Amino acid sequence: MIRVGSKITGIVLAGGKSSRMGTDKGVVEINGKKIIQYVIDVLKEVSDEILIIANNNNYNDLGFKVYKDIVKEHGPLGGIYTWLYHSLNELNVVVSCDTPLITKEVLLSLIENIDDNEIIVSRENGNIHPLCAVYKKQSVFKIKKQLDNGHLKLQEVVTMFKTRFLDFDNEAIFSNLNTKEDVEKLIFKTSKK
Repeated sequence: MIRVGSKITGIVLAGGKSSRMGTDKGVVEINGKKIIQYVIDVLKEVSDEILIIANNNNYNDLGFKVYKDIVKEHGPLGGIYTWLYHSLNELNVVVSCDTPLITKEVLLSLIENIDDNEIIVSRENGNIHPLCAVYKKQSVFKIKKQLDNGHLKLQEVVTMFKTRFLDFDNEAIFSNLNTKEDVEKLIFKTSKK
């Protein structure tokens, strides 16, 4: 169980190239609301501060600190290093900007179960989601070492730490919106509710 009084940084990773979407996916709207705003709204419920990692200016008007990658062109691991470098808190919960169905309950479960691990990663049906996870600030040095050694595959890097995988059984929660078709399907589903 997480210690009482722990402060938590919420991080939205929005630094991807969005090549399959054809436009910056975090600012694409679903029902009149930017995709990233769905993620921010959930993070507000579980964190004391929010940081956005993005390599463009599309997120400067959201009212949160936005940082560009310190180590350029190193994918999500470069983003992880950037937020851990800038975070003031030991506990850092991260969500990718393209997962608008993530829930407060999932994030709280991760936070509450990190215990003495360096990282806790969500997993469903054997698929791990290192961009729906909690990272301790202390792991920043090991992350930098992985970057320096050219180890950039997050799926592999998280296994090099003291990592716990927490199982969930709702695949939809972790769905990434990578294409315009993905967005259209989600809009259709939500309009039917």
